[in-house]
Amino acid sequence: MRALSRTHRTYVVATGVASIVTAANASQGAYFSQSWGWVALAFLVPTTVLLILDRVTRPGRLRTAFATFMGALAVWIALSSLWSISSAASIREAERALVYVSIALAIALVLRRGDAAGVFAGLLVGAALVVSYGLATWLFPDRLGFADDPFNAYRLAEPLGYTNAFGLLAAIGVILALGALVHGRKAVVASLGASLLPVFGTALYFTFSRGSWIALAFSLAVTLVLDPRRLHLLWSLAVVCPPSIFAVLLASRQNALTTKDSSAVEAALEGHRLAGALVGLVLASACLGLAARWTSLRVPLGGKVRRRGEIALTAITLLVGSVAVVAWGGPSTVLTNIWGRFEAVPVTAGPSLNERLFSISGNGRAEVLGVAWDVGRGQPIKGSGAGTFEYIWYEQRPSLRIVRDAHSLHAEMFMEVGLVGLVLLCAVTFVPLIAAVRSRRVRGVAPAAGAYVAWLGAAGLDWHWEMVGLTLVALLAGA
Repeated sequence: MRALSRTHRTYVVATGVASIVTAANASQGAYFSQSWGWVALAFLVPTTVLLILDRVTRPGRLRTAFATFMGALAVWIALSSLWSISSAASIREAERALVYVSIALAIALVLRRGDAAGVFAGLLVGAALVVSYGLATWLFPDRLGFADDPFNAYRLAEPLGYTNAFGLLAAIGVILALGALVHGRKAVVASLGASLLPVFGTALYFTFSRGSWIALAFSLAVTLVLDPRRLHLLWSLAVVCPPSIFAVLLASRQNALTTKDSSAVEAALEGHRLAGALVGLVLASACLGLAARWTSLRVPLGGKVRRRGEIALTAITLLVGSVAVVAWGGPSTVLTNIWGRFEAVPVTAGPSLNERLFSISGNGRAEVLGVAWDVGRGQPIKGSGAGTFEYIWYEQRPSLRIVRDAHSLHAEMFMEVGLVGLVLLCAVTFVPLIAAVRSRRVRGVAPAAGAYVAWLGAAGLDWHWEMVGLTLVALLAGA
C-alpha cells in the first residue's frame, strides 16, 4: 500500500481530529457514559488498523511515557473499586479513564512528528464549529431554541451543557486562532485565524465564566513565554484586537442577552442585530489579520532587535507586577485578600449577568475543596475510591449545597485515589509540558501549549476532567 504524501496525511489528520472534536463536544461534551464507547472507538479503530497493517512507527520516549502513565492511572482507578465505598461509581470512572487511554494510545502510535499541523488545524476547526453553533443558539433563539436552562442560569452552554466548559473551549479557540494568525504559512490560514477571534470572544463573553477568562490570560502568558515569535504575536494581537474588543463591548450592551429572565422576543431582536454587526467585525478582523501578516513579513526583526524587545517586555511586565503587588499591600496581603474573596458568598446585586464577571467568589468551592482535603488526609495513600466524592459530600457537607464533583481535578484525585493516583495524574499532565519546552521553536507548539495549559489550570478549579469532549481537545493539543 502506497503511503500518503505529507500534504494528504495532514488533510486526513485534520479532518479526523475536527470530526471527533465536533462530534464529542456536540454530544453534551461527551459527559454522559453513552458517548464514551464511540469516542474511544474513534481512536482505537485507526490505532488497531495501523497495527494490523504494520504501519506504526516506534514512538519516542515522551509519547511512550505519556501512554504508560495514562494506562497506569486507569489501572489504579479501576483497582480502587476493590476498596471503594461504591464499587459501581469506581467502575464508571474506570470506563471514562479508558477513553483517555485510547486517546493516549492513538497519540503514541498513530500520530507522527509531522502531524502537528494537521492536529492543530483539526482542533481549531472543531472548536470553531462547536462554538459557532453555540453562539448561533444565543443570537437566534427564535430559530434554534431559547436558552432556558435553570442549571446554567441564562448563560451560554449549548451544545456542551455546562457554561464553564463551553467558555473554556472558546478560550482555547482564541489561543488556537492566534496561533493560526501568527504561525500559519499561508495568508488564508492567517486570515481565517483572525476572523474567528470575534466569534470566540463574543461566545466566551456570553458564558459569563470568570474562570475561562482567567484561563485565557494564563494561556496567553504561557504562549508568549514559549513562542520565539512573541514580538510578532504581540504585534498581531494589537492589530487584530479592536474588532474583538468592540464585539465584546457590543455584546455587553445587549440587555436582553445579558439579563436573566428576558423574553425570547427581546433576545431574538437583539441577537439578530448583534449577529449582523458580528459579520462585519469578522470581516474587519480578517482584513486586519492580513495586514498584520503583510507587515510582519516585510519588517523582519533581527536578533539584536528581538532581544532588546524581549528584555523591554520582561522589564515592563516585572515592573507593572511589582507596582501592583506593592500597591495592594504586599504578596501576603494580596493572597489573603484573594482567598478571602474566593471564600466569600457571591453577591447577587441584580439580574444583570455583566456584574458576575467582576466577582472572584468561588461559589462554594472553598467548602467543597475543604471536604476533599479532609477526607483525603484520612486515607492519603489509596483514597476512598474513584467516583465517591458525591457520596462522601452528602455525608459530611457543611451546607445544603448540591455537589457531585470536587470542582478540582487534583483535589478529587487526592481524595478518591490517594497520593498514588495524584502522582500518576501529575506525571501524565507534566509530559506535554516537557515536550512543549523542548519543541517550543516548532511552529504552532507555543499556542498549542497555551491551549493545553488553559485546560490544565481550569481543571484545577472545575470538573473539566469529566467533560470528555473538552479533555480530549486538551490532550490532542498536548500531543
